[in-house]
Amino acid sequence: MVAALTAVSLAPFACGGSPKPSPTPPPQGSGMASAPPMMSAPPMNSTPPMATATASAPPMASAPAPASSAPAVPSAVVTALLSPLASKFAPGMQPEGQPLVANLAEGQHAEMTVNMIAGKCYTVIGASPAAFGVKTLELNLLTPPFFTMSAGKSSSKTNEAVIGGGTNPTCPITPFPVPYKIDVLAKSGAGPVGVQVYSKNK
Repeated sequence: MVAALTAVSLAPFACGGSPKPSPTPPPQGSGMASAPPMMSAPPMNSTPPMATATASAPPMASAPAPASSAPAVPSAVVTALLSPLASKFAPGMQPEGQPLVANLAEGQHAEMTVNMIAGKCYTVIGASPAAFGVKTLELNLLTPPFFTMSAGKSSSKTNEAVIGGGTNPTCPITPFPVPYKIDVLAKSGAGPVGVQVYSKNK
């Protein structure tokens, strides 16, 4: 009888005691929710890449020559200065090609090219307005192919410059056209400048 009671009293514990409730999944949004998988961290010794610039720097450009403070003058006004000089320094000659007209700052250069041929003689005349232009204008006639040698240079130190004027024109001897370069320099002062080549047959 005692053994039977003992067996009955120990029956619940023989099966593990009172039944445990089955675990229920944690509610949505609770702190027990499983964390998302961790992203792999970069190696400790790796250097983060440098950020690229949002805009590339513009290419370097050469600095422009300082602009002249003189007022702009119509080309016809500048070239009109050359007519009386042509009568004086290039008598009997005709304009060869188009004139160069530029507004130069002090120390600034301008260039033009003229084809000179045998059988002709040439005079180069440049001028700038006396009142508000270049004070000392200089012309230099340069020979090809590198344009480093002078074939004539103006000697005046005024606003007027002439190469091969009067009885001493420039007369090339080559039988084929040669492109000469005329370098125009505002040696002192600033303002509009006009340069014209004149020619005539020998």
